[in-house]
Amino acid sequence: MSPDNGPDTRPATERQPPAPRYDERYSHISVSLRYHADDAQWHQLRALGWNAQGFNFYSTQAIALGPLQFKRGLTMFEGNVVWRARNTDADALRAVLVNELLFHKIREMEYRPDLNERLVKLLRAPLLTDEKCLILAALGLDTSDATLARLVARRPYEQAMFRYGVQVDSEAWRQLASNALEMSAVVLALEKVSAALGPS
Repeated sequence: MSPDNGPDTRPATERQPPAPRYDERYSHISVSLRYHADDAQWHQLRALGWNAQGFNFYSTQAIALGPLQFKRGLTMFEGNVVWRARNTDADALRAVLVNELLFHKIREMEYRPDLNERLVKLLRAPLLTDEKCLILAALGLDTSDATLARLVARRPYEQAMFRYGVQVDSEAWRQLASNALEMSAVVLALEKVSAALGPS
């Protein structure tokens, strides 16, 4: 629907993403996939904002709305691209990279409730990229602008013009999402501990 609640007459390919769903979505780690494009090639992507029902991703390619083939290794499944938006946030990839660095640091650390619960809260907080960089630096990681720029340069497929939302009804994808959750169980467990303890 358009802002005045009338019919949305804009082209389907340029409509805004739908209203947020209430199903919990995860971006503390990404899921590496490939999609099969019109050029008959498999292109790499990183699924973000994912759950058992779907995910979103960035791409430099203009992809039509509708069905699209995806795979991870030998596991293949079909998803439905339901929205596309132009990506105008130059800091989006930097924020994703910093979150990934923080996630891996939490996994490596010896468990300390006083510290870990704060790190988990910070990990799940939107934005706050500069604050996360300061914490990572205090933990011994180089998060200088030059280092982050080098990390960004290694992932050109995420320096993208478009962001896409994908709905999936596939047991193969549900299993992949379940595996990703299992891999990140340490962060989710710490999150539950943090919530039970309440505000610090």
